[in-house]
Amino acid sequence: MNTAVQLSRRRFLAASGHLTVGFSLTATLNGLATAASATPDGRLAVDSWLEISGGNDTLVTIYAGKVELGTGVRTALTQIVAEELAVTFQQVAYVQGDTDRTPGSQGYTAGSKTIQNEGPSLRLAAATAFQGLLGLAAAQFGVSASQLRARHGRIGVGDHHRGSKTYGQLVGSLTYQMTSSTAVPLKPTSEYTIVGKSVKRVDLPGRFTAKTGFLSEF
Repeated sequence: MNTAVQLSRRRFLAASGHLTVGFSLTATLNGLATAASATPDGRLAVDSWLEISGGNDTLVTIYAGKVELGTGVRTALTQIVAEELAVTFQQVAYVQGDTDRTPGSQGYTAGSKTIQNEGPSLRLAAATAFQGLLGLAAAQFGVSASQLRARHGRIGVGDHHRGSKTYGQLVGSLTYQMTSSTAVPLKPTSEYTIVGKSVKRVDLPGRFTAKTGFLSEF
């Protein structure tokens, strides 16, 4: 396992006071849980794109380099992340337009270009995080990752989900920093249950009631 810390200045400052571990997913996470000291607010972060909060629940936060301009990209990008991480749409939060927390410039926001340019990066980040969670679960349950099943933000053993834990419980009070890997397995499109399905656009209620503002430059 490569334990070299890989941090941007922004992530280093955000993680001050935490033990942050950078590693490659060419190795598993077996034993990682015992290699870090407890911290007050555990999390699993992938690059600057995603964060899974420790605690009893599952909360996945997207730090998006694109903003919602009324084209539905927030909904679509959330679907991509939820699909790869086997969580519900409601378990994903979306942070946008905050330059202190979101990735550096990802180019201008446009409907089709946003999905084309940012979708693959978020998909890889989510898939990387998922493999990391499987590694944590395998270590905690004492089984191989192939015996684990994930759904609705929980991982358990076998089809009956024996002893399942939420992602937050798996992360606990520890902090892990991960780097996206192009070698990570992606969920087969034949198994999709969220991407490509009709969901309620999260931006529409604010548009219908004139409570949400959008900024665009032409």
